[in-house]
Amino acid sequence: MLAALVGSALVGAVLTSNSASAAEDEGYGSNLSVPAIFLPGSTATDAPALRGGACGNAILPTGSTSTQFPGYYIQKSESMWQAQCANADAVNVVANWGDNLTSRPKVSSRQPIRVEVGLDYTPATPMKGFVVEKLTPDAEDRVATYGTTGALVDFTTARVFDSGARLRIERVDGPGGVVYDGPMSAEINSTGAVVYGYNWGVKGKSGRALPGTYKLTYTLNRATFIGVDAGDVAKASYTPKTTSLMLTVSATTGVKGKPGSGSGSSGGGSSGGSGSHGGGSSGGSGSHGSEHGSGGHRR
Repeated sequence: MLAALVGSALVGAVLTSNSASAAEDEGYGSNLSVPAIFLPGSTATDAPALRGGACGNAILPTGSTSTQFPGYYIQKSESMWQAQCANADAVNVVANWGDNLTSRPKVSSRQPIRVEVGLDYTPATPMKGFVVEKLTPDAEDRVATYGTTGALVDFTTARVFDSGARLRIERVDGPGGVVYDGPMSAEINSTGAVVYGYNWGVKGKSGRALPGTYKLTYTLNRATFIGVDAGDVAKASYTPKTTSLMLTVSATTGVKGKPGSGSGSSGGGSSGGSGSHGGGSSGGSGSHGSEHGSGGHRR
């Protein structure tokens, strides 16, 4: 399952914050908070946008802290920070499918289905980033407020962006065949992690999934899979270049999760990411994709 990436606090990291408020503004993207590796680089045309510019060392927060949440810099506001990130030609990764797809035996056909995949990478030495918290815990993810204290921490797991990644959705137990076969765009979600996402069925009733069994296959371009997350092994498999997940879609109610996890150019969370809208009638993977999905988790 898409597990939260945990960092350990760096001893002695002291930051100075301002007292003025920083109201959220939908015109701002999310700041990269979880360290990331970009293949082949952060300037790839389909890479999520970095507010801090080119990859390099972590950038401490600038701008003002919130008056509503004292001591916190708010995502999607004037405040800017950036986790450590780097460019590379290739790395080994572990597939991390969205919780909404792996934690329940089936999902409902009566609402759009959020498909998310994270690529986890273990660097040789920890990379520096920021822990982003959900500051309005009772709010739905898509409308919640997220922020960080600005304390620099060590992460032993980073996220990976692989330019040119693709998604294929195919029904395997009846008519329908291939539902979608095309790009899967990436974003920086509200917790500041790079995640891939696709909204299956956002274009209306005609594009929604029919009840049945489906095989979802995510294909890498430059990276190589060396496993799937421990929470996904019951439903997911992998080869060096693909990871697949079997999904049962039910016509009954009572199997859906929370509404999709926030805004952003696909994939779980608030945004900052770029990427064109997904093709076909079945869904989309572009801007603000995860507002519409079924229970996509932001990690």
